[in-house]
Amino acid sequence: MIGGAALSFTPSTPAELLAHRGRMSWNCMSVFRRSVIAVNQTQIIDLIIREAEEADLRGLLELYTQLHGNVMPEFDEKLGALWHKILSNEDHHIILGLLGGEIISSCVLIVARNLTRGQRPYAFIENVITHEAHRNRGFATRLLDFARDLAKREGCY
Repeated sequence: MIGGAALSFTPSTPAELLAHRGRMSWNCMSVFRRSVIAVNQTQIIDLIIREAEEADLRGLLELYTQLHGNVMPEFDEKLGALWHKILSNEDHHIILGLLGGEIISSCVLIVARNLTRGQRPYAFIENVITHEAHRNRGFATRLLDFARDLAKREGCY
């Protein structure tokens, strides 16, 4: 019972809410809106965004198997040297999104030093991926926002 009137249904989607809004009180619509926001906020709060660390290689490569049909490479000295070179490059940023300790989303930001535009660097983003079980929930957008902010801190135009 909301606003003194019993509800004959419980809205489960925004479309359903809109279809029945003429028969609902504003209080009911407000309760529904708050519950949707709470769900979205929970998803956002649980996502940890950070740059990759040495121990992240296997999890990142497992995620990359969903990108362009990549296969899991052999873990050998050559791969280890490449990973170390990437991590030690201050202009190469592998940004990760983690849920429950699992890497579920990633993108790469490269800052390119520049002799034009007042010697301000520019940046480009590559390898944007979200695990197929976690897509369409805004995780890649959150990582791209993080990458954009990082590029701004680096002085990129």
